[in-house]
Amino acid sequence: MPDTMVAHSPMDILLKKEESQQLIAPSNGSLVAPGDAPTTEDYVSGTLKIYSGLALVGMAVLPFPANVAAGIIGGLGIAIAEGVEAFKKESDEVRKKFAELKQKIKDLEEVIVKRFDKMKVFLSENKFSMEIIAEVAVLKKLLDDVLDMDDPEALENFRAAYEQNPPLDIAYTVTSLLSQTSTNPLAMGLEKNPKEREETLANWTNILKTVMGDLMVLEAFAAGLLKKKNMFDSDRLIKEYDVIVDILDDFEERYNIGPWATFKKNFPTYAKELTWIGYDKQSRANRIKEELKKQVPNAAFYILIYDGGKFDEDYYFAAKDYNILQIKNVASRQTPHRTFDVLIYRSYKTKKLQKSDFEKLQKKMDAEEPFDQKKTNKWLVDQDVIKKKGYPADGFNAIFNFVTGLYIDSANCPKGIALPGHQRFMYMGKGSSDWRKTNWIVGFP
Repeated sequence: MPDTMVAHSPMDILLKKEESQQLIAPSNGSLVAPGDAPTTEDYVSGTLKIYSGLALVGMAVLPFPANVAAGIIGGLGIAIAEGVEAFKKESDEVRKKFAELKQKIKDLEEVIVKRFDKMKVFLSENKFSMEIIAEVAVLKKLLDDVLDMDDPEALENFRAAYEQNPPLDIAYTVTSLLSQTSTNPLAMGLEKNPKEREETLANWTNILKTVMGDLMVLEAFAAGLLKKKNMFDSDRLIKEYDVIVDILDDFEERYNIGPWATFKKNFPTYAKELTWIGYDKQSRANRIKEELKKQVPNAAFYILIYDGGKFDEDYYFAAKDYNILQIKNVASRQTPHRTFDVLIYRSYKTKKLQKSDFEKLQKKMDAEEPFDQKKTNKWLVDQDVIKKKGYPADGFNAIFNFVTGLYIDSANCPKGIALPGHQRFMYMGKGSSDWRKTNWIVGFP
């Protein structure tokens, strides 16, 4: 089954509280606390939970939904800004968790420093990246001083450095350089050493995501420490991070490099092993899911396993070729004369969307009238679903007849999200005599 959040966990409750505040934010970006506003203990616990996850991935990229995670960190910032002495008088449990949080922050920084140490040669050849890293390091050091709560001047020192070098301005500098062909150090590096493109892209991905993650966290803290939790710049910075991810994705596709390209190249060989895994489609989907989690963690996926059939007659899908991986006629151990097909769709935007995007798609699909069963699946997808009804042409659109025995699963979706889109079981036709049972599937780009 797709990943879901544990119901009623402390973090889940805090996320719901924070989301309720996000929903009532006035136009200036400041958050108004409702009657059931989170407490300082909530924010300390929530930020600790966030950093525990960041330590596992080794960089400070905020988890889904990023704006809510930023709001939690900002909430801790405002609790500190409202009075260090008052904060120090919090309960033993709060102070214990806060000490644990500071250690998690230091642990994460050690991971980042070690990563950059391994890239010394690469970094020394790229003045741009060294300058950006240095600017971010200054802000991080001053933020650490604030969190230590030992120096009464720490907050003002952080404020001065922040105003001189706002994280959002640094992010704009990065995206501006990467958006211009003539000034793009990543593009120049990829063209300079064609045989080392995989390594070059991996290095730049590490640098850019690490730096942008640090900037997002810095801005989230600053929103609370300096701005009474005005999250406007934080939201803009999250969007700039998405721009960076899109730029990296474009280079992966242009040069056919990166984790997804590698996974696609190796999958035909790996697919042979699926013959010996389990006795049903679910067992094989679970195995594929685990491989995608390990090898391509930055994108979400549909995993479809079915009994084959004729394209257009029994099933049809439309999607960008780069985002599709299809293997046909994989042998089945339990029934030697029977085969199955595997179709994997990559959605690179799913991890950047809000829960409301998934809810809107589900509501729209569930409200549609049954399709005309006399039309081919190809016509329905191309002419009705995409052209007439306006579902995303750059995403995944598919119809599978029930006879294909389709099994649907997903990988790497954000917590609380089952699929990188939505699927609906549909009876086409107006009565049992002419019904056609189908699965209609839509995936985000």
